[in-house]
Amino acid sequence: MTTPSNAGTLTAAASGEARFFANSVASWYLATLDPYAPHTQNVESRLRHPVHVVTRRILYGNIHATEAADGSLHGDDDLEALFNDDDAEIKDGGPETLTRRSAARMEAFLASCSVALREDIGNIENVIPAKGSGVVVSRSSSNSSGTKLRNGVENAGKDDVKKGLSEKQPETPSNVRRARAMSSSSAKNPRTCRQIDHGDLMLRLDLYCRTLRRIRSLMDANPEKQIEDCVIQYEPKKTIRARVQVIVQTFLRNVDCVRDVHTTLMNLILRATLEVLAVEVWCDDLKSVVDRL
Repeated sequence: MTTPSNAGTLTAAASGEARFFANSVASWYLATLDPYAPHTQNVESRLRHPVHVVTRRILYGNIHATEAADGSLHGDDDLEALFNDDDAEIKDGGPETLTRRSAARMEAFLASCSVALREDIGNIENVIPAKGSGVVVSRSSSNSSGTKLRNGVENAGKDDVKKGLSEKQPETPSNVRRARAMSSSSAKNPRTCRQIDHGDLMLRLDLYCRTLRRIRSLMDANPEKQIEDCVIQYEPKKTIRARVQVIVQTFLRNVDCVRDVHTTLMNLILRATLEVLAVEVWCDDLKSVVDRL
């Protein structure tokens, strides 16, 4: 019989169950996401519901339904159906809503997934006046002789400047054709957005599902005891190293200048802390500790 002292240690079967749920969510998400939508939008619209379904299934449902008679793992028939139906009623014998800390853990996990990739920045083209286009670039000067104009012409008179600024430059046929071609090309070939890869998402989901599986093991070992939401003390060194790996990889992907180092790293550590502690906000003391790292 499993005792509360070792219930937080996952068996090979429990680890396989957690991995099955993680892979189910990752595979379904990557197969159904919108490649033209930003990563954060896909996380909110396509990942949130499957994560909620799996969270409830592991904490309150029949987690052993993934085992066949020979002990091998197989797909759960109703799991994908629940993923596809956002309004489906989840009958798992648990409470109508997640507990406050379970909901906080899920929200922190989704927030961490959202910042796994820096948002794509749209293609910005610098429009440089072509030679002979008539565009005048001016620079103010304190010299009493007047203003110097730099577009192949210098020391132009004030009257010419006023005339050049007041007259609207005609659109050349070549510029009009170029603009129409770019607009038509953008409409026919919408730009795809960068999305999280399977390996990164799978690692995050595996860590999340393992945490839920530890909580479930503790609940089953002592049903009368209040749910234990923080189980990081039961995690082996390998799991802790995996969490650090996620933070480091995300940091290296997102930071692009020295001034972003402190803010980016601090946000990633604090988001991960909210998830493992299953809390909604961090206290000032915790923030100070992270800030000193």
